[in-house]
Amino acid sequence: MPNVKTLAKTVTDAHERDRRAHADEIKASLGNCLGTAAPARSGLVPLGVVLGGLLWASAPSALAQGLPQHLVTYMTGPGQTECPNNWTEAAYAQGRLILGTTDGSKIQKLAGTPASDAQAPQHAHAFTVTGTIAAGPNSSIPGGSTPRAAGGEVNSSGTTQEAFPPLPFIQFLVCEQMATASSDSAPYGAVAFFNASTCPNNWGALSQADGRFLLPAFAGVPPGSATSTVWDPANPPMHTHGLQASFGTHSAEYEAYPANWGEFAKPGTYDLAGTTVSAGPVLPFVSLLVCEKAAVGNSKGVPLGTAIFFGAENCPDGWGVTIGANGRFVMGIGGNGTQGATFGSDPISQAETSVQHDHEFSGVASPPASGYPGFPVQTGQRQPYVTTADNGYSGTSSAATTDLPYLVMQACTYMGGQSTVPGRR
Repeated sequence: MPNVKTLAKTVTDAHERDRRAHADEIKASLGNCLGTAAPARSGLVPLGVVLGGLLWASAPSALAQGLPQHLVTYMTGPGQTECPNNWTEAAYAQGRLILGTTDGSKIQKLAGTPASDAQAPQHAHAFTVTGTIAAGPNSSIPGGSTPRAAGGEVNSSGTTQEAFPPLPFIQFLVCEQMATASSDSAPYGAVAFFNASTCPNNWGALSQADGRFLLPAFAGVPPGSATSTVWDPANPPMHTHGLQASFGTHSAEYEAYPANWGEFAKPGTYDLAGTTVSAGPVLPFVSLLVCEKAAVGNSKGVPLGTAIFFGAENCPDGWGVTIGANGRFVMGIGGNGTQGATFGSDPISQAETSVQHDHEFSGVASPPASGYPGFPVQTGQRQPYVTTADNGYSGTSSAATTDLPYLVMQACTYMGGQSTVPGRR
C-alpha cells in the first residue's frame, strides 16, 4: 500500500494536470471566439470573458499610488517646465506665496500684486500731498502770457515708485494633483497644501500653520518654530506711508504799479505733507488648506522632484533637503518661469519677525492763479512776483513695518526609493 506522502503527491499531480488542461481549453475557446489569438494590450491585463469578449483592466503602475487629489506643491527638478502626468499648473499660485489656512471657507483668497519672474514682489501707493503758499501785497503786473500766482492751498497727487520688502525668495513650478490615487503614499508627518475645503483621509488640519507661510528651515532655528504673527486670508494687513517734501516758487520781474493786490503769492520755499493710500499686503499670496499626514506612507508613486514640508529636522528615507530653499520664502511659477531662481536678499540666518520698506516719490506743485482785477498806472519800478509755473518736489516716504507670519519647516524633495521609517530617516 502506498504511504501517505506518495498518495498526496499523486493527487496533487492529477489536480495540476487537470488545471493545465482546463487552461488550454479556455485559451483555445478565446481564440475561437475572437477569430485570433487573444491580443496583448500595453499596460493592461485580461480579467475574464464578457459576452464573447475580453474584459480588460489597468495593470498596476506607479500612478496607482501617490499623493492625494488636490494636493498643491512645488516641483523642483532642474529646468523642469511641466507638471507630472495627472498634475496641472496651479495658476492661482503663480507669482505668489501660499498662506496656510485651516478654515475651508477661506481657500483661494488672493491678495497683493503677483511678482514677475525672478523678481521680488513690488507694490506702489497713490498719494496726495498738500501745502500752503503765503499771500501778501505786490504791485507788479505781468506782461505777455505769464500768469500771476495767488497765495493759498496747493495740492499735488501722484503714485510712489514701486518698492519691495528686503526678503529672500526662491521660485519653483507649482502644481496641483488632479487624479484620484488608489492609495496615499505620502510619508508620515508630511505637511502640504490642498486646494480643498477639507483635509483628505489620514490628514488633519495643522493649526500651527494657520495664517502663516511655511518657511524652509535655516540654521539655528529648529522646525516647528513660528512667529507670533498670523494673517487672516480674508482681511490681510494693509499699510500706509507718511510723505514730506518741499518746493520753491518761480518768480518773474515786471514794471511795478502804484496799487497793490493783497492776495498775491509770496516767493519762498514751502512744505508739502501727506499720507499714501493704503496698500498691501507686501507679500502677495493665495490661501490654501494646510494639512499634516497622520498615517504611514512609503512614497511610492510620488513624482521625482516633488517638494513637501516636514516638521522633523531630517527628511524621510528617499527624500533630501530641497537645495537652495533654506531660509527663503517659496514663490510659485508657471512653466515659463525661471525654475529654481533665487532673488531678493540673502537667506534668513536668524529669526526675523518683521521687515521695513519705504518708497521714493516725486511730483509737481502748481500755485493757483490770482484774480487780479485791473492795470493801475505804471510807476517805473521793478518788483518780482510769483508765477503759476510748476514747481518740482521729491522725497522718500516714512518706513512701514510689516510683521511676518511664518512657520519654520524642513523642505524635502523626493529623490527616489521608499520611506521605510515613517517621517524620519
